[in-house]
Amino acid sequence: MLNPVLKYRGGKSREISYFEKYIPKKYDRYIEPFLGGAALFFYLEPEKAVLNDLNTGLVNFCNQLKSFYPEMRKQLDELQSEY
Repeated sequence: MLNPVLKYRGGKSREISYFEKYIPKKYDRYIEPFLGGAALFFYLEPEKAVLNDLNTGLVNFCNQLKSFYPEMRKQLDELQSEY
């Protein structure tokens, strides 16, 4: 289980234990229409996923994270140590 990359208002991380029993054990693809901080996505770690959110800045961040993870990880680590 991975931790979410960022905290997001309305995040599902605290609620996962309440609805986890309703998630099928086997599925071909995970579809998340309300990504937010991606807590459930990182909790499940699906092999195939379709992720979406109305917040275009958030979607852009996730796409950049996917495409440029090593560089972003370094920048995020620097920010975390600074703050």
